[in-house]
Amino acid sequence: MNTQITALALLLTIIFSANPAHARTRGSEPTEAVPFASSADGNILMSFTTDGCSDFDEDLFKAGDLIHLCCVQHDSRYLLGGTASDRLDADRQLRACVSKVQGPVVAAAMYRAVRIFGRPGTGKSYQWGYGWQTNPGYKRYAVTFFHFRPS
Repeated sequence: MNTQITALALLLTIIFSANPAHARTRGSEPTEAVPFASSADGNILMSFTTDGCSDFDEDLFKAGDLIHLCCVQHDSRYLLGGTASDRLDADRQLRACVSKVQGPVVAAAMYRAVRIFGRPGTGKSYQWGYGWQTNPGYKRYAVTFFHFRPS
């Protein structure tokens, strides 16, 4: 199952890189998500969208652009969701990324915020597993069907 998640994450990265319309650029409104894939039980995975650092104002910091990139990478992990351990790994990777570009104090604050506010089941647009039409909590889904729409 890790291979399927890794393959999907790679595919999303390629699509995101090739089609930046799926992501919000700094200072713009996010694009609307569209159905992208399905799980075996019919849950729909929506296309990748990101609001960057959500309610955190990265522009307050010297490395704001780099912090924003850390957040977009973190959002790509939150889109799919997975186990509690997967979420912990994603949050630790965010902390490491922000620590590298801005320092440990800001990184620690962001880490605490995502641990508290990013849990699944909150209904927030940035919750763990936010890409699924029905939030799976800490369930790891394997994508079984991709929805393609003509350009």
